[in-house]
Amino acid sequence: MANRKAWTFLFTLAALQSSFAAPPANRWQLQFEVTNELFQLVTDSLEELRNVFQLVIDEAELILPPNSKSLILTELKEFVSVLDSLNFDDSLELSNLEEALEELEYIIESADSKEFESEADEVVVQLFIQHGVEDLEKILESNLETTLKSIERKVENYLSTWSDSRLARNSELVKQFNDFKNEKDVFEKLEKLSNSDFVR
Repeated sequence: MANRKAWTFLFTLAALQSSFAAPPANRWQLQFEVTNELFQLVTDSLEELRNVFQLVIDEAELILPPNSKSLILTELKEFVSVLDSLNFDDSLELSNLEEALEELEYIIESADSKEFESEADEVVVQLFIQHGVEDLEKILESNLETTLKSIERKVENYLSTWSDSRLARNSELVKQFNDFKNEKDVFEKLEKLSNSDFVR
């Protein structure tokens, strides 16, 4: 099954999902743009996951006997149902997104387990593999990397407008950016961003 580390970025991103109107100040505009990029990545990634999961659900329902019990399939259906009901433009529904991510975490834990509760669960995991969940994982990781590079450029452009004295006064922020910029591991880079002042 898919490497769990690659999926965890969704949970990290969920913490960064606040969306607000951009005030005129540059710092706030930067925070808005960074947050907006991350939120767009989350929504796009969840949509891609939803589509693959729906394929797995549809095929599992065709293959499995009607009386079979699959906890993974049940969780997949709940996850897709929550995603289908979400309105990503409505910030009041972000708690539903958190609920969906908890469902996803359970699905991943169950699918990564080598001990399945039923043969039906084993079939569902095989369908995951057949439908390229591991390829999807690579695509999502690549999308994350692209988004982080875009954020890096935005922050770098923003900092390039600062005077030397302003850079010196904000040395901690500059250090955070340099740590973020120099990090090669995409998940560590995301972690550095989520702990930086660029998103808070």
